[in-house]
Amino acid sequence: MLKVKRNSYFCKTKFEILNMKVILEIQEEKAPFFIELLNGLKYIRIVKQVSDKQKSKAIQDIVNAFNDVQLHSEGKKDLKSANQLLNEI
Repeated sequence: MLKVKRNSYFCKTKFEILNMKVILEIQEEKAPFFIELLNGLKYIRIVKQVSDKQKSKAIQDIVNAFNDVQLHSEGKKDLKSANQLLNEI
């Protein structure tokens, strides 16, 4: 496969566009307008809305972990090994 741009790929036999997932943090007072705006766009589907603070924190922690892995794979951040983490317990 030849990488064309982020989240879309070109193959010799077909063109396939993968769906992009986006996590947004929206001010609570602006959320109803923004959700209504997104619902008006046929090419956007709201998969899940999260307003619970604990769930939002968990999602943010997961996003941060993915960012850390990306930085590590680019050689920009050192991460602890599994053995180092186990030794801390």
